[in-house]
Amino acid sequence: MKLSLKDIEMMAQWSKLELDQEEKLGFEDKLNKILQKIDIIKELDTNHVQLTEDRSIHRYILRDDKVGPSLNRDLVLKNAQDTRNGMFSVPSILD
Repeated sequence: MKLSLKDIEMMAQWSKLELDQEEKLGFEDKLNKILQKIDIIKELDTNHVQLTEDRSIHRYILRDDKVGPSLNRDLVLKNAQDTRNGMFSVPSILD
């Protein structure tokens, strides 16, 4: 799969990024190089490779919940750019 300049422009538009022509060409080149490497990996024969699962990694991820004192609301909100009704107010990201 190869991305065209039009594909890059569409992704930039979806991401609400303003890219100049040089940046678009740079992203086109970089992303196409990544996709070429993925295509090489897809060609590898992995039928003889058995799936493994490293359970030791997942053993210590979760910890017991402990009830503790909450932070002071005024302290938490003091550096917020905008607040409303005692909560953070952020701009909408959906059109």
